Amino acid sequence: MAVYACNASRCLAPIKSDDGQTLFMVGTQLLREANQVYLLEYEADSDSVQCISTYEHQHEVWDLAPCPHNQSKLFTCYNTGTDMKATLWEAPGGEGGSLQELLTLDSLTSAARRVLWSSDESSDTVLVTEEDSLSTWSLSAGAAQLAARSKQESTLHAKLWSATRSPHSQSDAAALAANQLSLWDLRTMKQTLTVEQAHSMPVRDVEYNPRNANILATVGDDAMLRFWDIRKLDECMMEVPAHSHAIWSVKFSPFHDRLVLTASSDTTAALWTALSQSVDSNSTENIPPSGAQTLGGWGPDKEAVDGLACRVQGHDDSVFGVAWSASDPWCFASLSNDGRVVVSAVPKSEKYKILL
Repeated sequence: MAVYACNASRCLAPIKSDDGQTLFMVGTQLLREANQVYLLEYEADSDSVQCISTYEHQHEVWDLAPCPHNQSKLFTCYNTGTDMKATLWEAPGGEGGSLQELLTLDSLTSAARRVLWSSDESSDTVLVTEEDSLSTWSLSAGAAQLAARSKQESTLHAKLWSATRSPHSQSDAAALAANQLSLWDLRTMKQTLTVEQAHSMPVRDVEYNPRNANILATVGDDAMLRFWDIRKLDECMMEVPAHSHAIWSVKFSPFHDRLVLTASSDTTAALWTALSQSVDSNSTENIPPSGAQTLGGWGPDKEAVDGLACRVQGHDDSVFGVAWSASDPWCFASLSNDGRVVVSAVPKSEKYKILL
């Protein structure tokens, strides 16, 4: 385990590197001081984290979205004190400096919550989560043009909190508002399926399984981790009492989808194994015909299949972010509100279960 101390933060994102480096980006939230975006590198040989670049960013950073196809470009959603904006920046080379503003999405109708890049390198569109809508934008020719917008259709009349794009289809997305989970068709900008009470308290994050287009994971203020099959949204496939307080983030491993990370206000991050929700589960015998199942609650070999792999205890404050390395399949990071970044490794026992 390696630790690096930034200033107060809640945004953490992995960076893809052409030379295989393990890189993470952190954005700070300082109310009365200038903010920064840190570029951190983890060295596995020395088990250490160093800051290789620091970029000036005037306002509090509430979301970071590095471009998956260009290491030097990133979107931030930030609080100016009067509204929440989204800007595309270019990071200078070297050890730091000021981010260069490329464009700002000026025609937003409400607060910007999250910007989501397309996984298709040939696409120049991004999906923006605003409090009252989802919108798609074209970034061609160095300018941002609104392509489509749809108002949030929640029967709860709640504000959108977050969204995610499917890595399997660029026309599919999932969004969260209050206790609700909704699936969207971005071609029509309309909701296709809705779960009004996905959690008993507000839902905070949603993630598609990167290897199974039918599986979603959600987390919320009820401290539950839930897995859903979009073909049968009347009930969740499995639920996990994952933490003792609100969960803010969930992330599937992009390399091994049985590995799932969660981050919570109980000051811990956790790594879970969920083989029954992965493509490696090549049998349907372990999946009950109906009813939400609690982790470890069914099947004679369940303890060896699904369960808690490890809990990261290196934080003293609420943990808001978790992220997998974009290059090392066994490395992940967690970020707490006090700015502490902890880089951890998948336990060898879990690694050998996957490889052997």
